[in-house]
Amino acid sequence: MTFQIHGLPAKKFNALFELSDEDLENLQITRCSVDAAQGYPCRVSLKEASIGDDVLLMNYEHLTLASPYRASHAIYVAKESQDAVLGEGEIPQSLKLRPLSLRAFGADGNIIDADLADHETVSERLSRLLSNASVAFVHIHNAKQGCYAALATRPGEFDPEWHGATTPNV
Repeated sequence: MTFQIHGLPAKKFNALFELSDEDLENLQITRCSVDAAQGYPCRVSLKEASIGDDVLLMNYEHLTLASPYRASHAIYVAKESQDAVLGEGEIPQSLKLRPLSLRAFGADGNIIDADLADHETVSERLSRLLSNASVAFVHIHNAKQGCYAALATRPGEFDPEWHGATTPNV
């Protein structure tokens, strides 16, 4: 079984960078300047933001389906980031840098299985989870902080509804 990983679409976030810091604060969004080579993983590009980049730290509802597992958590989005375009089985660098929590859901938004992975095991564990016909998608989280990182599906089976809110929680 193979998989495909999806980042969030840039178009959901582009307009937020035009807002003033006061307007962002009213929306509970923080503008930051990246000050370290690692620690600001962009959920759009699925790359680490570079030192000096502007990023927004915000709450994002990543599981909006009506289930007990409906959830949101903090994410970073880098200014002017481009949508990640990944091939089958490709793991973006930002997911290779930290321990991951993999949460497998059915199309109804209920959890079916879960696992932990690192850069050496993520491919095998995603493939295993998605080999279960009951699993529709897998949400990938950073295991330590719990932040939503990306979505994994079987190739060609992407449904935007599995990827969270149509707009951030603003």
